[in-house]
Amino acid sequence: MKKKVIYVGPFRSPNNDAASARVLNNSKLFQNLDYDVLILSWGGFYRDEDLFEDGNYYYNGIQYIITNDIDLKGFFKRLFFLIFTGHKSLSYIKKHLTSTCYIIGYNLPLYFTLRMIIISKFQKVTFISDLTEWYNGEMFPGGKFFFPAIFNKINMSFIQKFIKNKILISSYLSKYYTNSNNIIIPALIDINNLKWLPTNDRLIDDDCVRFLYVGIPSSPNDIKDDLETLLDYFIPFFESNAKIIVNIVGVAHQDIRCYKNYNKFTTYDAKLFFHGKVSSDIVPKFFFDSDFSIIYRLNSRKSMAGFPTKLSESFAASCPVIASNVSDISSYCEDGFNGFVLQDNSSVEFEKVIHEILKKSRAEIEIYKKNAFNTAEIKLHYLSYIEKLSFYLNSST
Repeated sequence: MKKKVIYVGPFRSPNNDAASARVLNNSKLFQNLDYDVLILSWGGFYRDEDLFEDGNYYYNGIQYIITNDIDLKGFFKRLFFLIFTGHKSLSYIKKHLTSTCYIIGYNLPLYFTLRMIIISKFQKVTFISDLTEWYNGEMFPGGKFFFPAIFNKINMSFIQKFIKNKILISSYLSKYYTNSNNIIIPALIDINNLKWLPTNDRLIDDDCVRFLYVGIPSSPNDIKDDLETLLDYFIPFFESNAKIIVNIVGVAHQDIRCYKNYNKFTTYDAKLFFHGKVSSDIVPKFFFDSDFSIIYRLNSRKSMAGFPTKLSESFAASCPVIASNVSDISSYCEDGFNGFVLQDNSSVEFEKVIHEILKKSRAEIEIYKKNAFNTAEIKLHYLSYIEKLSFYLNSST
């Protein structure tokens, strides 16, 4: 009889956010180790093409169930489930629980974490916490002194320390939870997925270097990317008529109206392009068509504790990166090999990197692109973690 893995948490299956991508790729690891995997997704929606004859839904050969614990409508319902998030999943877990089961909890909130600790103790099953982020208190609704932020602080600073086994996305988290049995698994990618296979219609302009930003900029309550500063850094290159093109994906032109240099940005319409929100199926095309993608992140606890999925995606599409020195980026991105790491995020350093890139020939840039893909294949492809995970699971009792 196969051992079973139940992967549960606040993500949107089958492939509706970055969290579901992590859960899927990690689940493929368990599947390759001959585990029977069930994904309990708190959000998302069923797809007709995933319905099989047994009445269950499967994506990439892995069964998923949507419990609708998040994305709720109605103030009181949302308030109740903000505290007791995951309540609907409990019956599914009890139904599918076996004596040889692993429960993997993805970024579980306080209430559900406590329930999993209790269930694992009395049912004698192994509970593993998969942590990929640690939000700053001010990022929660109501600020850092309101109960969502307080619950999160209790969970991350206290309750998580009672969980013996953890899958962590960064060394920052591993260094914090030193007393648990940890394995570090970054944001993995399946380079064999059709959307990451190179196409023959890639745009190449030998006379122009293409830069790409993908994501959503920071807001007062979400300290992460700083798109406004990044665009300001490009102004000298736009005004000097440097041979560059900058594509912004995930942000529309009207979204930056509050930027102090908005009027300037409107005059660079031959070099600066805003594509707004696009389907995740289209994003790989932008990476393939770019020479360098940019991951510009503020140095915060969230940035250090997490790991940018965009780094894995960019490398998988043979696109080197220019990245801030946060999280474990420097373990994957190497200056002069597959990209550049910005040590201090200053305009001086950024402009120095861009000038260095503009001096490179098309052949030199193609070497960077080849190295980026090789890094994805060796360090970020999910199959490269099979042996590590197998060894880890043998020690997770």
